[in-house]
Amino acid sequence: MAQQIGRRRGLNLIEVMIAFALVATAFVGLASMFVAGMRLQQRSQEVSVASEVGRAFLEQCRALDFYQIPGGTRHFDGNIPTPPIGAFPPAPYPTTTVGTQLCRLVVDVSPSGARLRTLKVQVQYGSSGHITLESQIHP
Repeated sequence: MAQQIGRRRGLNLIEVMIAFALVATAFVGLASMFVAGMRLQQRSQEVSVASEVGRAFLEQCRALDFYQIPGGTRHFDGNIPTPPIGAFPPAPYPTTTVGTQLCRLVVDVSPSGARLRTLKVQVQYGSSGHITLESQIHP
């Protein structure tokens, strides 16, 4: 009997299979977290680019003379694209490409009083992503 207990060395097949299953499960979990992190990083990059395009557009609008921005309620759709009125909307309307990302702009102008206009710019990217920025312009 003492010889049987001392004779056992190494692992049997069941123990090796259980250890392999545990390691494989941990690896699959880590791999799925890595893929989700990469997707989140890509989405973050797209939002950052779209935000910068919208910010640059609003800065271009602020650089215009107040009276170059059309009065009344106006809608300029970069998907169609709606033709500009004079110098409005400025570049990068109707579309711009940053790296490989295409951004389309949709611009709404509405009065907010006799000497105040509200500009809304929606920057669309990808198949369904968009951000909206708003600013008020006065003379």
